[in-house]
Amino acid sequence: MMHPTKFFFSLLGLLFVLGGCNHTRNTHTSTDTGPIVATYGKSKVTYDELVTQLKKTSNPDTTSQKGFQDFLRRYVNFRLKVSEAERLGLDKDSTQVAELLAYQAQLGRPYLIENEVIRPLAKTLFERQKDVIKVQHILVRVGGRDTLAAYQKIKAVRDSLLNGADFATIATRNSDDPGVKNNKGILPPIVAGRFVEAFENLAWNTPIGKVSAISRSPEWGYHLLQVLERKPAPPAVRTSQLFVRPQGNT
Repeated sequence: MMHPTKFFFSLLGLLFVLGGCNHTRNTHTSTDTGPIVATYGKSKVTYDELVTQLKKTSNPDTTSQKGFQDFLRRYVNFRLKVSEAERLGLDKDSTQVAELLAYQAQLGRPYLIENEVIRPLAKTLFERQKDVIKVQHILVRVGGRDTLAAYQKIKAVRDSLLNGADFATIATRNSDDPGVKNNKGILPPIVAGRFVEAFENLAWNTPIGKVSAISRSPEWGYHLLQVLERKPAPPAVRTSQLFVRPQGNT
């Protein structure tokens, strides 16, 4: 858990920065336009608002799709904390706000060129939100094992599948996913923004009924999947809490 003093300064810092972006007391209702990328309670975060805030940060992780998703999660948490700070009246304590000038300067540095990075990533996410996909998945972890050995294993698995082997049987025998014994590699329907980039790229780029290419994620290892079904996402899923997850949760 966070120490009360650190939490106090965190709330003040978030409030101060948001105030510098002309959001002050209007943070509960977004006045920006554009597609809605997340909602929380009765408030929303739009694409234009997110782009504006992203360009003012200096977080190098946002050069990837995963980083872009992470920024949206952190920004929604940011908005929630600011609301709480206002409720507690912390924005009126000028002696504490003064200590946050350096923090504001750090966060205020320009970060990305919109047309080269931000818009392409956002477009990909918005397009993928239109679908819900069901897949069978095989995972081969790298961990401490030799990378070549792990790759050779996943390649052999893929070759077997391409030659007509049953996916469920192969997944049960070879996948390192802890749930494979119960689900035979079949995952619940997935929506964009909740999985690692390597996995999502496979899911959205592989035709229905086909075995995917091999992809690797730093977090998990080698991925291989088969798309079973793709259908339009319900409207509520497209415009609600796809990316909203409290920091520290898995």
